[in-house]
Amino acid sequence: MNAKKQNLGNIFDLTTRFIAPLYQRPYVWTQEKNWEPLWQSILDVTQRRLANEQSRPYFLGAIVLDQLKTSTGEVEARQIIDGQQRLTTFQIVFAVLRDFAREKKSQLHESFKRSTENFTPSQKNPDDVFKVWPTNADRPFFRAVMTRSAKEDEEHLFFEAYDYFDGQLRDWIGECPPEEIDGKLLCLHSAVREDLAVVVIDLEKEDDAQLIFETLNALGTPLLPADLVKNFLFHGIQYGSKDGVQEAEEAYKKYWYEFDDENVYWRKEVRQGRLKRARIDLFLQHYVTLKAMKDVLVVHLFTVFKDYVRSRLSDISMFDQLRLFKEYSDVYQTFDNFPNTSREGLFFRRLRDMDTNMTLPVLLEVFKNPVSKEDLLQIIEDLESYLVRRAICRYTNKGYNNIFLDMLKSLAAKGFNSKNTRDFLNSREGESSKWPTDDEVSYSVMQLPIYRRSRTTALVVLKAYERFLESKDKLTERREPLIEDDLSIEHVMPQEWRKKWPIQEPDQVKKIELERNRDDLVQTFGNLVLITGKLNSAQSNKPWDEKKIKLQEYSSLAMNRAICNLSTWNEETIRSRSKSILDFVLNTWKRPSPAVIEQKIESSSEGSHDLSLANNHKKYIISRNFILDRDADAIKKANWFNMWSRKLWPYDALKEGDLIYFFERPTRKIALKSRVVAVERFYFDDKPSIVKRIDEKFGKTQEDEDTTSYVNTAPDHGFCLAYKLEPIEWLKIPRPEDFHKFPQLGWINVEDDVDAKDWLSGF
Repeated sequence: MNAKKQNLGNIFDLTTRFIAPLYQRPYVWTQEKNWEPLWQSILDVTQRRLANEQSRPYFLGAIVLDQLKTSTGEVEARQIIDGQQRLTTFQIVFAVLRDFAREKKSQLHESFKRSTENFTPSQKNPDDVFKVWPTNADRPFFRAVMTRSAKEDEEHLFFEAYDYFDGQLRDWIGECPPEEIDGKLLCLHSAVREDLAVVVIDLEKEDDAQLIFETLNALGTPLLPADLVKNFLFHGIQYGSKDGVQEAEEAYKKYWYEFDDENVYWRKEVRQGRLKRARIDLFLQHYVTLKAMKDVLVVHLFTVFKDYVRSRLSDISMFDQLRLFKEYSDVYQTFDNFPNTSREGLFFRRLRDMDTNMTLPVLLEVFKNPVSKEDLLQIIEDLESYLVRRAICRYTNKGYNNIFLDMLKSLAAKGFNSKNTRDFLNSREGESSKWPTDDEVSYSVMQLPIYRRSRTTALVVLKAYERFLESKDKLTERREPLIEDDLSIEHVMPQEWRKKWPIQEPDQVKKIELERNRDDLVQTFGNLVLITGKLNSAQSNKPWDEKKIKLQEYSSLAMNRAICNLSTWNEETIRSRSKSILDFVLNTWKRPSPAVIEQKIESSSEGSHDLSLANNHKKYIISRNFILDRDADAIKKANWFNMWSRKLWPYDALKEGDLIYFFERPTRKIALKSRVVAVERFYFDDKPSIVKRIDEKFGKTQEDEDTTSYVNTAPDHGFCLAYKLEPIEWLKIPRPEDFHKFPQLGWINVEDDVDAKDWLSGF
């Protein structure tokens, strides 16, 4: 490299063109971040001259240039490797000064003009007159601003920059007589030409222009990963053959031009999680994940893309890589363009509502090369079922990146079709990745306080339910289409129900239990409706007879019409409505039966249970917390029998999501079937560490006394398996008087197990 300090006068006095390659990003400088600091720098050096103070250079950063070959008779040219934003802005400033000087008939007009125009007597190429020639997307606008030929309705940052500097110049000049204007302009002329300087770095033959570009950022404006991808691809095309420059120009117009338009789809920032990013970079992340089969961090996007492309150069040229990039981007753009009424449109709307985009790498391939329309629709229905069911059950989404990366690899090996997609989803096990069953969804819809746990999920389900009711209601007459973004959730029975919706129960113990149950019930699906806008608290907390009149104002929504005719709203109506929503959920988001169906304990017609089936499920009979002896043989041989070498369950077999058929020890009623919702395995070397670890994992619970009793009988060191159960099904017979005889610590041996079976059979 050859670096030299140059003032702006020296740079722009030359008959030279500074050309930005087409693969660079368009102009991005803005007023607050860039123009204002630049104008302040210009005023600082100018005021120094006006005050007759000693001038000194004011450095404005560096520009990196690479010599371009030119034919005889052509204007000498340098390629801008870095500094396009600065150079184009400097030219706009000089254009403002040129035009103002001409307006004021100042003798400085010609000097400013020479700083903006090359002397080109042959006019072989009219654009040779411009000293700076920005990247392709900006060239028509740059020509317009430099020649003052912009149309009134044209919009571009170049025009905004010109207007900003023109306004600042006129404010600074103020209402001055002509002789003072000339004096101020003269100081300004000298300042911008002589006191503003940059470091010009000229590359030599051995310097890698592309590598240097990748490591540099424009002043205060970091390069997007997509800008680096653009540079990499077009640099490869341009230097890949003797006609590379022409090929790159044609490829840019055909495959990349729309990515550089600041005012359209690709450069706009959209929210993903808590952050906002340019849409082109969001697409790039999904595209790189698809092609490289890796979960890629944003900071590594370009590096992984570059490594992938280079690894495939023997099979796919740079030109074809660019073509593929454009083809997949067209697919990505369709995700936002499907009508909301189409099945695809509903699917992508719900993905956005749930802020779940980890499926997009898979969907890019599915939508680009679908087996058939029917097969494609089956895939998105299964994916939506998987995601919505998990959201309803409040299963974690933290591992979705890995889950859908595994799906991507599986489908790449077996084929992107609905059968393989369904097989993959059905194969997942455990709460972290399983496809919830109807039983699990039923429990969650009927019992979970969904509003308290996930309002986003509640909105998705209720919006879908409203669409369903509307489609079935022939009386629906909405003057305008429903705008889903305007909808909010309202509790029919208010969250603060105690004042206007009191429970009339003389037995205080029973009343406390009823109030506790209602607190949870008001947060379930059955008590939630949609409205446009939001009711104030006074209206929201009114008793049912008054509140339903207010809800009738939202009768354009079918779900509100369906409940406003009810004379009462209580626990029974809430559960009944939850059941209706559950029927809709199970029918809308279906889950196909897996190859192996787990056995269930069925209720008898009398409302009790067949206890012989419980005996057939002895492998599920386990304790809440149990400790395994450190003896490795005891762990390996663990089975449902022994509780203390504790072979009730293999140490490494229990997992989240397992269904447990076990008579839990509660205070009032007996849980027959439960689901494992948390599992903790650890080694301990003292008894207090067991309690500490369990408290950290599960928190304080009503079973603390039980936990302590287990710890007291534990050895001093060993392995512990602790787990938490969530009841799903209760035993529908009264708790017996002699319940205390139930073996609370499990069955120590076969004889105890027989005794337990006899005890159960005595109900």
